[in-house]
Amino acid sequence: MKSKYFAIIGGSALFIWFLWQVFDPPQNPDPNIYYFEGRITNIIKSNNHDFGIIEIQLDTVYIRVKDSSFLRPNDKHFPPFQYHGKIGEAYCSIPLESIANAVGYKIVSDTISNTINIINGENDTVGATDIFSILEPSYRKFIMDNTKLK
Repeated sequence: MKSKYFAIIGGSALFIWFLWQVFDPPQNPDPNIYYFEGRITNIIKSNNHDFGIIEIQLDTVYIRVKDSSFLRPNDKHFPPFQYHGKIGEAYCSIPLESIANAVGYKIVSDTISNTINIINGENDTVGATDIFSILEPSYRKFIMDNTKLK
């Protein structure tokens, strides 16, 4: 008799778990991860909506993308970050008021919130900006004209 109740309870629990998985599946993190850390060596600002290039002397880089073609610029897309060796460039909106004199400051990407944080010598975050793929043609042209990673 007890085994009958155990089978009913166990089967019900398994059925509820199955329904939960089907109708509320676990959320997968963004498959594209850009993690980098280093020091800002230069800031090149465009005259278009505070967009610019942050040049970085890298200490750490970790990039994982779902599709490797995402890393290569093309006529419709430019990745938000590129590097060669220990030199990197982040292509982003630049909060100029907070990082106008940020050369030498630490820069760290936050892959959970998809932001880049600028940290001064006292370990205070003095600026942050979003990481995003560059789709705007004028931004892509600015990058191609000003990148040092050719």
